Amino acid sequence: SEINEAKEKPIALIIGCWMEYDVIGRTINLALRNLKYKNYRIFVAVYQNDEKTIAEIRKYSDNDPRVIMAVNPKNGPTSKADNLNNAYRCIKTYEEQYGDFGVILIHDSEDFIHPLSMKLYNYLIMHKGYDAVQIPVVPIKSEVGRLFHRTYCDAFAEVHTKDVIVRQALGSFVPFAGTGMAFNRKVFYYMEDWDRNYLDVLKKFAPVTERQINEKENNDNIAYIIGPTEEKFRIFNDGNLTEDYELGLKLHKLGFKVFFVNLMFKEDKLGDIIATKGYFPNAFWPAVKQRSRWIAGINLQNWKIHKWQGNLITRYFLLRDRKGLFTNLFLLTSTLFFLYCLLYVIDENLSLDVLIPIIDTNSTLFYSLLSAMIFLAIRIFHRIHFTNKWYGPRYAIFSVGRLFVDNVVNFFASLRAIKVFFAVKGANKTLVWDKTDHY
Repeated sequence: SEINEAKEKPIALIIGCWMEYDVIGRTINLALRNLKYKNYRIFVAVYQNDEKTIAEIRKYSDNDPRVIMAVNPKNGPTSKADNLNNAYRCIKTYEEQYGDFGVILIHDSEDFIHPLSMKLYNYLIMHKGYDAVQIPVVPIKSEVGRLFHRTYCDAFAEVHTKDVIVRQALGSFVPFAGTGMAFNRKVFYYMEDWDRNYLDVLKKFAPVTERQINEKENNDNIAYIIGPTEEKFRIFNDGNLTEDYELGLKLHKLGFKVFFVNLMFKEDKLGDIIATKGYFPNAFWPAVKQRSRWIAGINLQNWKIHKWQGNLITRYFLLRDRKGLFTNLFLLTSTLFFLYCLLYVIDENLSLDVLIPIIDTNSTLFYSLLSAMIFLAIRIFHRIHFTNKWYGPRYAIFSVGRLFVDNVVNFFASLRAIKVFFAVKGANKTLVWDKTDHY
């Protein structure tokens, strides 16, 4: 009740787009219909040469004052960060005439935005004093046959019900997920000028305008805003493939209060967790492509930029994040080795004598591998347990088999990440939006 009754402060929702004409209309339509919040504007970031997506957005921006098209004066694609920066500049243009927003929220074009999420952001940021909030990302429970999509279900269930919660409890930084992340307006104001002292910003920043903007007030009926050609106010690093992860690290170093919240409204008839839902790639190569972007950004770019800054706990989680590049490269070999050992045990028990032993059962290596098997069993238990929390027992049991599929995808994603990173670095090229189609 406290969350529901909190006074609504104005929220600016940014949705970044590049060639999203197939899904953006659905996303906007569902948001306008289902959000249990009135005090907001949607800024849909689009490139001037993306004509099909512009046509879809205009169906709403030309007819509903809650939707504003933020046009990037550049031809796309640039990086996602560049497009978000342009949307922020458009928000500043809007604020010059109609007053400041209290919260800036970011979503992806294919998201199913939870109806109560804005209520939660408003409460935690504007009434409880958090500087930024991230809610879980939940891949939608799919029908039979969505093998690669289901690997995302397993991974996000474990990350957002265990990993992020633990690192937050230990005082480390919370990595943003790129969607479902909201910020106090003051944070972006501070990020415009890194030389400002944070406390000075809090003192000098104008109080949020006490205004209510909703579908009944048409005095700010703006269909579109074209971003300025001058590239200033770069909140997101437009040279980073994982600008969201980097922003979480930056805010932690600057001392901002970032909160990951995993919450369910028990009294809510919707009866589910307040989270961002969506579909993920359901084919091998699109999954490799998307994950290679994550690996290149987190394991290579951010390592190069931020090194090992921070206290011991932060360094531990940096190591934990970055080791994935190397462990992924051994996953395929270790999986094949595991399968061979499994077949050998079967062969020996059935007295088939087809396979030859490759490890002496009395050796140090054997006992080391036995210890590794115990840790693997614990790892598999974690995957089953946390997948069950989101998707139920049937989904959880089959997550064991999908873990091996996950390993194969991550192996090839790591290879591609290395290739992309060093190819771009060697040619001194600007990184562009490595867009992935979701099914």
